[in-house]
Amino acid sequence: MQHEGVSHELFVISDGSGQCFIDPDHAEVVGTERRVSYEGQYKRVEHVLYAGAIYALGEFTTVGGASMPLDSKEDVANLLAEWKQDKTSLLQRFDLDGNGEIDMQEWNLARQAARREVERQHRELRAAPGVHLLRAPADGRMFLLSSLSPQKLRRRYFWLCSMHGLVALSALLGLMLLRQHLPVF
Repeated sequence: MQHEGVSHELFVISDGSGQCFIDPDHAEVVGTERRVSYEGQYKRVEHVLYAGAIYALGEFTTVGGASMPLDSKEDVANLLAEWKQDKTSLLQRFDLDGNGEIDMQEWNLARQAARREVERQHRELRAAPGVHLLRAPADGRMFLLSSLSPQKLRRRYFWLCSMHGLVALSALLGLMLLRQHLPVF
């Protein structure tokens, strides 16, 4: 029985110019150290990345801030629905004639106030700094976290690719030799 688990904890890297959160889900982790431990019938393998130089390759995005997608129409509707929940407060703010009902003119005033409030909130949200995030690319490209230098990674993948190429070439040659010695029906 095999059970696999992966850490889903975000972590932060900083290069002095800013911070970036790393979401390690679906990452290939190549650390300088691999720890193996046993707990009962389970074997635990950990690829360790130490603080310092971390090479990260993935999809970089900024969440929030100026790039935050906002829907004014929906937000105004939600704010008005929230205000409707507290009818007493709604009447205090917008029942200008004091008849205990919100007429069409008063409702238009409430909508204008809600639009102004949402515009203010959106300005504040867009003025706030965004959060930078590195994650697995949605299109399936490589997502790599490593404490090895790019040069060492390139060398590592070159040798892996070469070994796979040799295995494929050997299999092809073996099939060709086998085909020559098999009788044809």
